[in-house]
Amino acid sequence: MEQSKYDWILNNQDIHWWFVGRNKVIDRYIQKIGLTKNSTGRILDIGTGFGAPISTVKNYGTIDAVEPFKDCHTILKEKGVQKIIEIDDFPFHYPDEKYDLVCLFDVLEHIENDRLSLDTIFNKLLNPNGHIIMTVPAYMFLWTSHDTENKHFRRYTRSELIDKVTASGFKDIQCSYFMSLLFPIAALQRLIMKALKKDAVTGYEIPFYNSFFNAIFSLEQLLLKYINFPFGLSIIITAKR
Repeated sequence: MEQSKYDWILNNQDIHWWFVGRNKVIDRYIQKIGLTKNSTGRILDIGTGFGAPISTVKNYGTIDAVEPFKDCHTILKEKGVQKIIEIDDFPFHYPDEKYDLVCLFDVLEHIENDRLSLDTIFNKLLNPNGHIIMTVPAYMFLWTSHDTENKHFRRYTRSELIDKVTASGFKDIQCSYFMSLLFPIAALQRLIMKALKKDAVTGYEIPFYNSFFNAIFSLEQLLLKYINFPFGLSIIITAKR
């Protein structure tokens, strides 16, 4: 990723609608697996980056982070990460510890061998009855230059992701699409831009939309308490060892 994009993430991750909205969905799903706030659980966040979800996840335990990019480390410490592990070739190398919750937030699509990653988490990183929580981008037909620039290997469907998690041995799976209320407009926009062979507009650069999109995600977060969305721009999944 270009340095300018790292700088943009660092400066906007606490206020931009996409990060704020994703955090609301993450919080809802952590609650759905039964974790309570102010617990003493041990959490591992793989591919933490500058730690956009840390403010949400740290409410449920102490956090270690796997993050090879050293420019992130000071920020992660300030956000409350207990230990930073500099591994740049997960799943071939991994921490020699066990955790109650392992998180991968928009990370699995960056790993070429996603099945080995899930096997490693199941067999090497989770305590008995520990959980995994992940978010990933949805649908290969929505692939754009944004995916290429960010070195994604794939986008997923809900059924594909469930099949891979199940094959690694996980159970008690809860999975839903999200960013669903925006899906028709965003999907149409991306398909049109692809047909015109132009770069997709992410919406990240338009702060005017923040209040509107934040309101939409607040509604989605409430609805996810009761339903699973049948489509969306992203997918969230939790599962138990």
